[in-house]
Amino acid sequence: MAVRKIGEQWVVEFMFRGIRTFKRLPKGRTKQDAQALESRIRNQIFDSVDLGRLPDPPLERVIREWGKKKDEKTKAHMNAVLGALPKDSKLSEVGQIRDHLVLLWEELAPGTVNRRISILKATAKYAFRKKWTRSNLSAECPLLPEPRYVRREVTADMLDKLLEAATTPRARALIAGAAFTGMRLSEVLRIDPAKDIEGNALRVAGKNGEDRLVPIPKALKPHLAQFPMTAGWRNVYRGFLRARERAGLQLRFHDLRHLAATLMAEAGHHPLVIADVLGHKSLQTTRKYTHPSIESKREALGAITSGLQQAKRKAARKAAKT
Repeated sequence: MAVRKIGEQWVVEFMFRGIRTFKRLPKGRTKQDAQALESRIRNQIFDSVDLGRLPDPPLERVIREWGKKKDEKTKAHMNAVLGALPKDSKLSEVGQIRDHLVLLWEELAPGTVNRRISILKATAKYAFRKKWTRSNLSAECPLLPEPRYVRREVTADMLDKLLEAATTPRARALIAGAAFTGMRLSEVLRIDPAKDIEGNALRVAGKNGEDRLVPIPKALKPHLAQFPMTAGWRNVYRGFLRARERAGLQLRFHDLRHLAATLMAEAGHHPLVIADVLGHKSLQTTRKYTHPSIESKREALGAITSGLQQAKRKAARKAAKT
């Protein structure tokens, strides 16, 4: 039997299409769970083995096979591609599909379109590795040129204007969460004081999978009542976009993280401390986030003049003594 019980655990064991499968389910799972797993595995084997025997497999089927174990963000872009595929699209047509989607999404930002084209590129490479196609068709899916982002200086005055222009407490909390802690947008959106506060700090799950403790500054405490933000992230993010428009500012949300890093650096804090606050593994990355202001540079250059004058006075006193 493909499904049987060993001790207190159900086991799925069978041979199908030349592939042997043995899976032990956790304790507490039922026979129905085991049967459902058996069916799911058989379907996966059928897709992965028989898909390559088709002369020109459906592109949708290949994309779904490639994307089975991808993260949620990748799957969101994958689903956007799947939803826009022309009916009966074939793997061999991936280059033409790419051109079709570029025209379809011409109003979207090039970066967004490129993330979706990357789904087609990755799918084409995957199909070639699986020998479902005789050539690597990923070259037929070139990315769009993206305008290089020029960082704009963000000052404390600009932050004040942005906070004043925010029309809702939730929008102010979103902006404060990034500006006063240096957290990423995704990290701010995940704040849940009931679960994340440890002492006087927030435990933040970073994008590299590692947690870090971020102290809660006084400026953020009045905004904690707005967390967790249960509305969809797009609805929450609109609060920042409206505030930016009302304040007449040109900046990205991520610039608030740059502002936090720069202010910490100008206050003289050690780069290792700043890197730990931001969740950077490399000091090189942290260096990209710290942008000394013109005033700081002017003060630094002023120190050269002061140093020279001090050296001259010292030399003069020494000469006078002799």
